[in-house]
Amino acid sequence: MSSHATAKGMPRSKPGKGRERGGREAGAQPAKSRARATGEETAARVDRIAAMMRGLAWERGHTATVLAAEWGLTTERVEQLAAEAWRRVSAGVSDPEALRDDIAVHLKGRLAEARYAKDAATLADVLTRIQGARAPEKHEHTHRFEGVPPEAMLARVDEAIGKLQEYREQLAAEVAAKGGA
Repeated sequence: MSSHATAKGMPRSKPGKGRERGGREAGAQPAKSRARATGEETAARVDRIAAMMRGLAWERGHTATVLAAEWGLTTERVEQLAAEAWRRVSAGVSDPEALRDDIAVHLKGRLAEARYAKDAATLADVLTRIQGARAPEKHEHTHRFEGVPPEAMLARVDEAIGKLQEYREQLAAEVAAKGGA
């Protein structure tokens, strides 16, 4: 077996070429040589990344490199932590109130960055709808009956009343079957 083959006979990259174990370029050393992070330290890092993502401070392809240098980790490891942070951020989407707040934060960030008045107006419109910061809107439905002859409108009303009466009878039968009024 050659010096560049694994136990299974598969070729391995030559020393000094490509990546070494841990995702570093061959010959590159981490910023610091240190002991493995504790669970608490890792959780704190994931929480910090998640907070950055929620606050729109996470920049894909850039922030991981900055944090890797700060924490003495490889960029690959910080990206793994970021994947976990994203899973946690995404898991919070099931709470409608939290989701509304997160969307509002994102929209406010985008509103500050909007370059065109049309973009800003659209973002502001969506933001006010999400936050409930709009005056009540009146919805007109009379247009549905424009041009309909009175006889046809009367037939529609009679049909709707008939359906309501059928539904009332069904409800009354259910109540009577349960021993109610």
